[in-house]
This record gives sequence, structure tokens and C-alpha cells, in this order.
Amino acid sequence: MIATGAFGSLTVGNVKWVWWFFGMCWFLHIIFALGKSWAEAAKAKGGDSASVYSKIAGITVITWFCYPVVWVFAEGFGNFSVTFEVLIYGVLDVISKAVFGLILMSGAATGYESI
Repeated sequence: MIATGAFGSLTVGNVKWVWWFFGMCWFLHIIFALGKSWAEAAKAKGGDSASVYSKIAGITVITWFCYPVVWVFAEGFGNFSVTFEVLIYGVLDVISKAVFGLILMSGAATGYESI
């Protein structure tokens, strides 16, 4: 997914959209796993696992959907400056990683068995 975005960024012409499409196929597969398969596994564990997983998966899905949108406007159409693109990716990284970690650690307060 990340590699295809990088290949698309380095490609000149309309071939970059082929790379974007391949990346989106992987992306949708991961989103499906987050929303269906892994959610069912967390729910089956019982306790606070489903609640913590739901929060983490929600943050992940929302922020991860923003990455391809930024790519389309920055790399695809060239509408964003490099500075704005880096700023947006930085904000998305902080939200998708740091906030993810904070929520995960808040779930650890109930005991590591629940996660």
C-alpha cells in the first residue's frame, strides 16, 4: 500500500493512477479486516477488548482514509504545495500513531489481558 503510493509519486504521467489503484485495493482489504475479521476476534475475547478495539479501529480507519485523499490532491493532481502536503501528512501521522497509542495504553489500564 505504502510502496504503491511511493511508486505512483515517482511515476510521470497517468501510470501513477494505476499505482494508486493497486494501493487502494490493498487499503480496502486492510479496512475490511479491521472492520470485520479483527473486530469479531476482539469481541470474542470479551471484556473491554471490543470497546478498546472499536476506538482504535475507528481512529485508524478515519485517519487512513485521509492519506489517499491527500495523495490524490498532492501527487495526483498537484493541487497542494509540498509544504502543505508534508504538514497534512505530519498531522495525520500524529493522529494515527500517537492518539492510537494513547487509546491503546488507556485500555492497558484495565489489564493487558483485555487488549
